[in-house]
Amino acid sequence: MQIHCSKGFQRGKSDKEDSEVIAQYAARHQSRYTAFVPDAEAIADLKELICYRDSLVERRKECKVRLANKKETLVNRNSKAWKCIERLSKAEIKRLDKVIGECDEEIRNLMKEDEEMEKNYQHLTSIVGIGLINGAALIAYTGNFKKITTPNKMSCYCGCFTFYEDSGTSVHRKSPYRNACCKMLKGYLRMAAKSAMLANTELRKYSERLREKGKAISS
Repeated sequence: MQIHCSKGFQRGKSDKEDSEVIAQYAARHQSRYTAFVPDAEAIADLKELICYRDSLVERRKECKVRLANKKETLVNRNSKAWKCIERLSKAEIKRLDKVIGECDEEIRNLMKEDEEMEKNYQHLTSIVGIGLINGAALIAYTGNFKKITTPNKMSCYCGCFTFYEDSGTSVHRKSPYRNACCKMLKGYLRMAAKSAMLANTELRKYSERLREKGKAISS
C-alpha cells in the first residue's frame, strides 16, 4: 500500500516497472528497514485452523440460507424432491456442526500446548465478550502480541480507529483508507462488542447514548 501510494502518477504498468519502483522504495527507506520474522510453528498452525474454521462456517451459512430460500419459493412442500433436499441439507448442516466443533477443540488444544499463548488466552477471555475463536484470532494475527505491541497499532490493524482528511475549513472527511485493515479481526471484535453489550448493562447504556447522539451502531 505504501509503495503504491508513493510512486505517484504512472502511465501503464508492467512487472519490470513494478520491480523498479519496489527497488527504488527499498533504497530510499533503508533506515526504516525491519527484517521479516516468520511466524512460529504454533502461530502458523493456529492461523491455518482459524481460516479453515471460517470456511466451514461460511459453508454452513450457505447451506442454511439456500435451504431457507428454497423453502420460501417452493410451491409443493410435499414433493419427493423437497423432502430429499431438506433431508440432505439438514444432514450437511449437522455434519458441518460436528466438524466445526472438532476444529474448536483442536484450536483450544493447540493453545494449551504453548505456555505463552495459554497465558495470553486466559487474559483475553477474562474480558467480557471475548471467547475461544475471537481470542484465538487475536493471538494468531498479532503473533501472540509480539508483532503488534501498542494500543494504537492494534486499533489501526483491526479497523477500530477512524482517520480523517482535513484541509482548511472546507475539507473534513473520513480517509478512503480507513478500511485497510484485517477484516476478520474487525468482524470478531464487532461480535465481541455485541456480546459484551448484552452481558454488561453499563456498556449497553453507553451504546444507547451514542446511538441517540447519531452514531451509527450496527445491530
